[in-house]
Amino acid sequence: MNTFEKILESTEYVVNNAEEVKINNEKLLAYAKEIAPKVNNLSWVNENPFNLEELSEEKRINLMLTFNSLSFSYWGEPYWTKPYKGQKFKRGSWSLIGALLTAEEEGIPILDANYKANISLEEVTKVLTSSFVMPMIQERWKILQDTGTVLVEKYKGDFRNMIDAAKGNGANFVDLIVNDFSSFKDTAEYKGKKIYFCKRAQATAQSFPNLIDASKTTALADYVEPAHLRSLRIFEYGNELSYLIDSEIELKKGSKFETEIRSSNVQVVKRITDEINKTHPNVIQSAVNDYLWLYGRDSKTPFHRCRTTAY
Repeated sequence: MNTFEKILESTEYVVNNAEEVKINNEKLLAYAKEIAPKVNNLSWVNENPFNLEELSEEKRINLMLTFNSLSFSYWGEPYWTKPYKGQKFKRGSWSLIGALLTAEEEGIPILDANYKANISLEEVTKVLTSSFVMPMIQERWKILQDTGTVLVEKYKGDFRNMIDAAKGNGANFVDLIVNDFSSFKDTAEYKGKKIYFCKRAQATAQSFPNLIDASKTTALADYVEPAHLRSLRIFEYGNELSYLIDSEIELKKGSKFETEIRSSNVQVVKRITDEINKTHPNVIQSAVNDYLWLYGRDSKTPFHRCRTTAY
């Protein structure tokens, strides 16, 4: 069983045994019918507000590795954003890419493996501070150091060597990145079973469409999509979970609540994709995932709060 199959199999187990998160199949089917003509294998990689094609291949792949290494937990009061060349973004993810590009343009080699391996907390803080310091700055510092160290020690400081080692296979790539970079591990325990998500590892695989076959990747279970799915009434929460989310009370990482939300996210994307393919063949799960993320990011429905490096 490859990584993608483990994600689908284990999250299905959670959904079948869930106590606080239920999926409204009638609403799901109606939504699948509505978006079927619109999805068209959309990709978040191509929807970002930067012209990354102007970068060299080496810089682009190292940018996306560094971005995905740090792409988690933007939320807070206020929400973390950072302008790029005067442009302001609503999403922390776009702000992060802008912050990394700004660092490079200012002569800070934030994409270089040797630099990352020895980067100081002060240097990381400088790159990731706007009007205030980015959340989880200590964790981000350690992740950058670990990522750089692994690249130097195992891949001669060149992320392209890691990509080449996967030989274009998406599952192989996800396994490599999860096994080599400790911060990319993304699992939970639920009623005695190990549950797989691999959110940031899958997102990294999707970042290189010309180098990695990521067509089998699953949903990138985060906090944006579940809020949107709840607003669509595809997600139905029990009283306790509803209270926690609506009261902005943080959920514990790996808790029953968080695991049920993320697992349901994965399974809803799979079910919507299967339904769309009945009338619009060859749509992949990542396209449905990205549609939900791109068009659900402005949802006013409260999102579940969980401080984690997973998403």
